[in-house]
Amino acid sequence: PDFIRCFDFESDEFRVVPEPPELDLHKEFLDHIRVGVLRGSLSICDFSSPLRISIWLMKDYGIKESWSKELVIENGIGKRGIFDCYEPIMILKSGEILMLVNKDALKMYNPKLGKFKKLNTYGIKSKFNATAHVPSLVSLRDVTKREKFSFVC
Repeated sequence: PDFIRCFDFESDEFRVVPEPPELDLHKEFLDHIRVGVLRGSLSICDFSSPLRISIWLMKDYGIKESWSKELVIENGIGKRGIFDCYEPIMILKSGEILMLVNKDALKMYNPKLGKFKKLNTYGIKSKFNATAHVPSLVSLRDVTKREKFSFVC
């Protein structure tokens, strides 16, 4: 029930962030869910089915009803009965989604064509992680002082 937790700097407390209302979290599938940030919003990628990937975005942070199922991918994701680990890294301006798959491959998903394209990675001989870098001029030191900031994504 407390799948996602956050730290509130204003109250100095941890609190629960509600998951999407339709997301059916079972303990045995928690390692088939990835939490991240896409388009500046909290995101959940659910690949607990070997035949489908669902990507959710929370449009209004902290509001359960603001979760929106942005994308369902049902083709080209693997073989029946085999779970692959899909971690969305970022959504490009073109609408394509860059994903890390099984921590050993980068793939680009084109929602218009409904197809994946494997990207070449050279010189990497083991498993790896990938994270989108978004530059920011906001200092964490200032954020922890509880100053009011307005973020533009």
